[in-house]
Amino acid sequence: MSDFFGKVETIKARKPHQCATCSRRIDPGEHYTSQFVVYYDVAQRFKQCSHCLAVWKIWCPEDGDGNISEGGYDCWASDAEARDVAELRAMVHFRQQWRRKDGTFHPLPATTKAAA
Repeated sequence: MSDFFGKVETIKARKPHQCATCSRRIDPGEHYTSQFVVYYDVAQRFKQCSHCLAVWKIWCPEDGDGNISEGGYDCWASDAEARDVAELRAMVHFRQQWRRKDGTFHPLPATTKAAA
């Protein structure tokens, strides 16, 4: 058994896709990352919306074996204790699939901390 992780590409969607981590619909015109992987002998394309990617860059919600997955994000959003208000806000927005009640998106989580 051999695992393979291809190059991560940033793509502008031409048709709807589904984020592998938050399960929300990625709309045409949105940017997302895509990576071909073979994991436990199963080939698949791992697609991730820009919101989930920003969360991973800041807080690393990985699962037990260090992989990015829906399970890792679910544990992060439900079991982890937020380190600050921004992380708590991101956890709530993740559970809402990054959309407000009116259907618009919450802003992307900030990937850099402001200098104190």
